[in-house]
Amino acid sequence: MPQELADSVLTALKGLEFGSVEITVHHSRIVQIERHERIRFSHSPGRDEARGSAP
Repeated sequence: MPQELADSVLTALKGLEFGSVEITVHHSRIVQIERHERIRFSHSPGRDEARGSAP
């Protein structure tokens, strides 16, 4: 794998806490790298209780 592609994959992974990196391959060659990042928020106790949901 060329160093440029390896660097691109590592860059896509860098700092990713939750999510995925998708590598698309056509005819044995990497043609696309997509990064999908999820940002998770903790629920505040007061908000959950107001909705009537169980802890």
